[in-house]
Amino acid sequence: MNVLSVDWDYFFPNTVQFDWGHRESPLYMDMLWTLRVHDVSLGTEKSVLDILVPDEKLLKDFWKRVCPKEPDILAITESHADLFRILKTIGNAEVYNFDAHHDLYYNGSLPKKPECGSWAGHALKKGMISKYKIIFPPWRKSTIENIPSDWENKMVQMIEIPKQLPKFDVVFICRSSAWTPSWSDDKWLEFIGYWKKFHIWQYKSVAPYVMKARSPDLKEARKLREDPMWDVIKTFQGKEKEAVKNGKGMDT
Repeated sequence: MNVLSVDWDYFFPNTVQFDWGHRESPLYMDMLWTLRVHDVSLGTEKSVLDILVPDEKLLKDFWKRVCPKEPDILAITESHADLFRILKTIGNAEVYNFDAHHDLYYNGSLPKKPECGSWAGHALKKGMISKYKIIFPPWRKSTIENIPSDWENKMVQMIEIPKQLPKFDVVFICRSSAWTPSWSDDKWLEFIGYWKKFHIWQYKSVAPYVMKARSPDLKEARKLREDPMWDVIKTFQGKEKEAVKNGKGMDT
């Protein structure tokens, strides 16, 4: 069975320029975006609102290029960890994953339970994936992600979209809200809305949360940038970054 996996963060630039921490929790998925509207790039001093937006070139005709035919299963969720649960039900699969991260595992070892950053590693270990092909965004050409040595022979890495792709039986899409900003949710809804014209939309497996735009949207974010509470916000952000460096995070 052929599975197409698309992480919404594939369409965004590298967030390392903002020195942020990421974690799947309400704090990182929703609340911090209200504060991060004030951030600027560490290298260019450009506003995050101008930088952290989806790449229009990558978005243009994406579905027509990658998946022109209707799949049997369509799943739209928040977390990539949900794909592991889907793979458990369909058995052996060849996965093509468009993603900014390999999701095999990080921090030296495979965690006990599958999560957004290790679902692929667990699926490979359990034999749910026969072939794992990951297509990274163009910025990964200069910022290569290290692949755990135990998976190097079990996956294929690419930057360019393959010229020949199979017909996909399953299309899985996740928003990854801790990595993608609220002010681009209008583009997200447009992206997944492509499938509304297909019969499969009536039977989609979807999490209601990802069908709604978060706050702030772009208009609200620009207004927040002018907020006189900026000094207070800078203090909070400093505490956030210090907590991340200390390995504690600021989770809820």
